[in-house]
Amino acid sequence: ERRKGRRVNGMPTKMQPCEPYYAREEEDEEEEDVAAVVYEKSSPEISSSEKASRAKKYAFLSSPVGTKYNPADLSLRDESYDVLLLGSGVETLYAAALLARAGRKVCVLSPMEDVSECMVIEEKKKSNTKSLFANVPFDVKATNISHLSKQQHLLAPALSTTTDAQGGIRFARIGSHNDGYAHSILSVPGLGTDNTSNESMIPLVLNADGPMALADYCATCLGDGFPGSTTDLDGNKNTNEMDNIGNSTSLGYLQACKQINSGSGDYYLSKLFAAPTKSDASNVYHQATIRPASNFLDKCLPLNPHIRSLMAAIGNPNENLSPNQTSMAAHVSHLCAMTSTEGMAYPVGGPRALCHALASVIEQCDGRVVTGVSLQELL
Repeated sequence: ERRKGRRVNGMPTKMQPCEPYYAREEEDEEEEDVAAVVYEKSSPEISSSEKASRAKKYAFLSSPVGTKYNPADLSLRDESYDVLLLGSGVETLYAAALLARAGRKVCVLSPMEDVSECMVIEEKKKSNTKSLFANVPFDVKATNISHLSKQQHLLAPALSTTTDAQGGIRFARIGSHNDGYAHSILSVPGLGTDNTSNESMIPLVLNADGPMALADYCATCLGDGFPGSTTDLDGNKNTNEMDNIGNSTSLGYLQACKQINSGSGDYYLSKLFAAPTKSDASNVYHQATIRPASNFLDKCLPLNPHIRSLMAAIGNPNENLSPNQTSMAAHVSHLCAMTSTEGMAYPVGGPRALCHALASVIEQCDGRVVTGVSLQELL
């Protein structure tokens, strides 16, 4: 109940109540029946009422998110909206859902057939063989969630419904206790060697051991200084992070990135809702958005090219861009996420479930989510 009452700056005290996405009526009854049969066969030990509830969720997950654009439908042209959002993915729908809950009438226009950006292998109707993965949504972007303890209270204002603070969405931690909740594998050419060939690449596994473990790796394998002790002379845990840095340039770099990233949430929310006063942390993060990551890397890590390459790789895990083409803000946010002691989590049901929940909130607040739109033609 406390979570459902949370608001972000700019949102009204009372928000329009919404039903969970799986509680709404499904238009395609045939698709729901198919999902029910599939679930019945795979879960014989589940009660009939639970089977029916889960089958309805399966039906939603088997259908794309959004309404396909129909050129003959003139309502899209004739209706007026407060906010128009162009794009796809969880981030677009999250921003739209927050604005919708704040009383704005929003319209999301996506050039993709599925706003969740999932890809599907369609089963050929004339084929006699059935594919194991036919019609199963594939997450091609790897929608991992970091800092889950912080993300949940940011997601609640957009997802909360009459029965659930998270709109029926749950998250599963990636990895297991045995592997330290490993979530990513990086291969940096020449890391720790004098050879930059692919044969010399030694994969680095990132898990939830945190910055201190990464600093120990840098000291042991990459010639960096060792971090300071985590306990004082009396054996008590040292809570001052600056004292833990010791001679480790990598740990000092990670701590600096953490301080810059502390204002990221306030900064991005201020783009949606005007904050009365901007915090110092938000202003620092704003300065990071207009600077390339290469400036920060070169000034803070000038002596050890291996440490610099590793931090650049962790800070740009999915971008096919060099550090001088990457925003420093994106770099520090990625770096803090990849080295978090919480590891990474993944939405149960994938991004399609999360996007269905967000799209449901938007539509219940009189907004629209339209797919297959040729943005150039529309504009």
